[in-house]
Amino acid sequence: MTVLKDKVALITGSTRGIGRVAALKLAALGARVVVTGRTVDPGGKLPGSLSEVEAQIRAAGGEVCAIAADLADPADIRRLAEEVIARFGGCDILVNNAAYMGRHSAHPLEKIEPEGWNHVFAVNVTAPVLLAQALVPSMRARGGGRIVNVTSGAGDFTRGDNKTPGLAYPASKAALDLASHRLMRDLRPDNIAVILMCPGFTASESVMAALGAWARDDDSLHRASAAHSTDVPASVIAHFCSCPDPWIHVGPRHQAAPTYERLGLGAPVQA
Repeated sequence: MTVLKDKVALITGSTRGIGRVAALKLAALGARVVVTGRTVDPGGKLPGSLSEVEAQIRAAGGEVCAIAADLADPADIRRLAEEVIARFGGCDILVNNAAYMGRHSAHPLEKIEPEGWNHVFAVNVTAPVLLAQALVPSMRARGGGRIVNVTSGAGDFTRGDNKTPGLAYPASKAALDLASHRLMRDLRPDNIAVILMCPGFTASESVMAALGAWARDDDSLHRASAAHSTDVPASVIAHFCSCPDPWIHVGPRHQAAPTYERLGLGAPVQA
């Protein structure tokens, strides 16, 4: 399928997990894909690297460009956007998938440090906003575009059973939700659809590594067995980026698994 032929798509956090699979799917749909992350070559703490996903996409016949970037650094964000525009002349699709879920993200009140708190917000909130700011002008010039922001149920403060630890990560995702809704309103006149997706409990490399560290209790092992494949949220992202009418998806925060089923993309299977 080539429904995205000549469309340029930037996917952050695409060295592994949901971002990697989404990049593969968008490339298979004909998009000219830009993958970005901090891990350039294999051998890091977790599986996955830019060079590997770049090779996978090329081997499948897709067009890809890998650009290393640290999304906690505004200067790197500007450079990333500038390189995308310089290489391809603009951008049509932005998938803000990258997220920081390190130790600072789960600190309780008494352990919060300004540097750690700011790092969580830099990656999870500021980076998506700055990338949109840098790339929206080219989307306008190309007649419109799509932005998919990957959020989290951790940021849903209406849930009474929200057990996500810490303050910074849930607060950052709630902030991303609110920013996304403002962008939905502000960018609609420019034919730029902003869509929110919550991946749910997904068997990505980072999540499985965290659960492995927590495997001292049986509950962690039970939770690991309930995770769905990265293909579920990645397929939903690919649909949002390629469907004929994105506006029917603008507004709510879409839960990946039920959306995957509702759209007929397949029945979610546990990893």
